[in-house]
Amino acid sequence: MNTLCFDTLDSLITEGLAITKTKKRPTSRIIADWQSTETLYSVVDAEPFHQWRASVLSFLKATFGEDSDPYWTFQDECRFPQFMELLEGIKVLKFIKQQELA
Repeated sequence: MNTLCFDTLDSLITEGLAITKTKKRPTSRIIADWQSTETLYSVVDAEPFHQWRASVLSFLKATFGEDSDPYWTFQDECRFPQFMELLEGIKVLKFIKQQELA
């Protein structure tokens, strides 16, 4: 992976981390009353999440190919604008960066 790809990957990680700041409590009163599951069901702003996800998938497809493990792992782990799925998506990107640096 070249320097431009690492810069793009860093930028996507930073953008994902910024979206975590839009975390909202679940709307259901029942779920919201369960403190231990609040983070599990918390959501993030949908529009920036979906824009970010599309950018990540485009980057992964261009860099590794649509049939690659990085592409499909991200696609499977980060599907909906839920806080935990966003964190999983960021973890995937950090893992890719770590693997490419090794």
